[in-house]
Amino acid sequence: METRTRFEMRLEKEQKELLERAAAVKGQDLTAFALGVLLKEASDVLAQHRARTVTEKGMRAILNLLENPPTPNAALKRAARRHAEEVCE
Repeated sequence: METRTRFEMRLEKEQKELLERAAAVKGQDLTAFALGVLLKEASDVLAQHRARTVTEKGMRAILNLLENPPTPNAALKRAARRHAEEVCE
């Protein structure tokens, strides 16, 4: 069973030449170079998306904290006082 598939793209002559020069610098053929760059970018995009995506459970927890904030403890009160003295005055 064949697990490979084809991917084609059209580009300007100058774009292809640029890619070929970059591939040559890395000692790769155009296909290996382009595939490596595309796969890295795809992985980065998906990782960034996962990092910004909040699960439903996480969103409920955030909303609960916004609607029912915890009582400030002594350390938070001191930090707020210090901030007001140093920054707000």
